[in-house]
Amino acid sequence: MLKFGAIIATILLLFSAIFYTLFWQKSSLLVKEQLFISAEKIERYIEKKQDLLELRIPFAIYQDGKLLFKSENFQEPPFHREFYMPLIPLTNNLAFFQYTIEESNTTIIAEKLEVDAILENIIITICTITLAIFTILLFVTNSIVNTILIPINQLNRDIKRVSIDNFKSSLAKTKFNDEIAKLRDNFNAMVKRLNSGVARLKRANDTIAHELKTPIAIMQGEIELALTQDRTSSYYKERFLKLQKQLQSLELLVKTLLILSRYSKDEIKEQLELCDFNTVLLAILEELEPFAAQKSIELDVVEFTKASKLSNRELLNCIMKNIIENAIKYSHQNSKVSISLSQKEDKIYFRVKDNGIGIAKEDLNNITERFFKVAHNDNSSFGLGLSIVKEATKLLDAKLTVQSTLHKGSEFIVEF
Repeated sequence: MLKFGAIIATILLLFSAIFYTLFWQKSSLLVKEQLFISAEKIERYIEKKQDLLELRIPFAIYQDGKLLFKSENFQEPPFHREFYMPLIPLTNNLAFFQYTIEESNTTIIAEKLEVDAILENIIITICTITLAIFTILLFVTNSIVNTILIPINQLNRDIKRVSIDNFKSSLAKTKFNDEIAKLRDNFNAMVKRLNSGVARLKRANDTIAHELKTPIAIMQGEIELALTQDRTSSYYKERFLKLQKQLQSLELLVKTLLILSRYSKDEIKEQLELCDFNTVLLAILEELEPFAAQKSIELDVVEFTKASKLSNRELLNCIMKNIIENAIKYSHQNSKVSISLSQKEDKIYFRVKDNGIGIAKEDLNNITERFFKVAHNDNSSFGLGLSIVKEATKLLDAKLTVQSTLHKGSEFIVEF
């Protein structure tokens, strides 16, 4: 504020100085003209040999540098100039003009003891106006700055409330629709994104902490039991196979939870690229073929038209793989899983139909919830596959539809 006030004062002083200088120049011309007329009048008196005492103006006459005559109120000029007038006539009001009569080598010095009072008045007026303008500008500026600082101070107070444990706070709206409002909106959007990210990480951490207890306890028990006494090699082999199965389950759990917590919708929009859906599907079928062969399940591709659009390859792979893997997992031995991929205009449709255990009508709305398992499911999975599909479809603005009949099979349709 002090810096701004100093700038305003400097500008006003500069403007006043320029204005006064221009006014002084005009006034000095008028004074010089008046003194010149007085000098000419004195010259005429000399030529006519009239009584110089009749003149009421202060003056002096020099010849060859010697004083010949001076009026009673004449003051010796402090400078040897042709013309002089004080720039600021507050302490010195003397102005003079030196007029030379060349024929007689005579010099007349005409004086004005009191310079035009207008200059004094203009100085006082300029100082008064400058001070008034400075005061008004300072007051107006202070009001504007305070008005600006109100939302900034509010912004500062609201920001202080935001922390890693309190991402729900948002900046209060102000009555001004300006840059501060835009800053507030952008900050609120950032807080919302951070809140979403922290929530995803928290859910993932809570889930991992909850789900790791059981397999770790099982592995710990198996190891402690094996160490109580010497065992046969077949016993150790059986226990190692159990431990390997638990470790594989843990690895799958960690991978799937990391996928759930990794992306946000805004981040996905920045990472979209042209994806060939056919290539992704072929790679998944090749990977899952051995898994299907274990149950003698046929992976039947009933429709496979060229399909491509902007998407995220990792999430696309996650959706297709989990749906096909679930279909194999919950299908009966020696059955078939039908897979279809087609594109109509700007929409891509991915369908997977199985002839497995199906889903009860009352469970259809819950199958995409984390760790949900239907009552008739004896599979040892974590119940995360479809929750991952749900999250991934949301991130890609895709639509997931499930149609199922208990004991007859299910059909999953994803519209990209």
